[in-house]
Amino acid sequence: EDLCRQHQVQEARIAGLIGSIVGARFEDGLAIDSVPTEILGLGGGVRRQADGGYQVDLDLGLIDTNGTIHRGRPRRSENPVLICVELFLERC
Repeated sequence: EDLCRQHQVQEARIAGLIGSIVGARFEDGLAIDSVPTEILGLGGGVRRQADGGYQVDLDLGLIDTNGTIHRGRPRRSENPVLICVELFLERC
């Protein structure tokens, strides 16, 4: 959202995302507590809203330290990056 705001991008597709986070919290209530949790972006984008703000729509796949694979939509502001996340945004 901040990148799109800074560069005045109205809409962008998340063309690639990979990284590690500290556990995971999903919108459906699923909580993963293992550290690190490796993530892969499975789709999504960023759009400017009618009020001028921006909203991310993101679907993540992740694997925890037990080797279990999970998928879902991350809860806003509850999934801190552990080391790094590489993100490729494509302007639409």
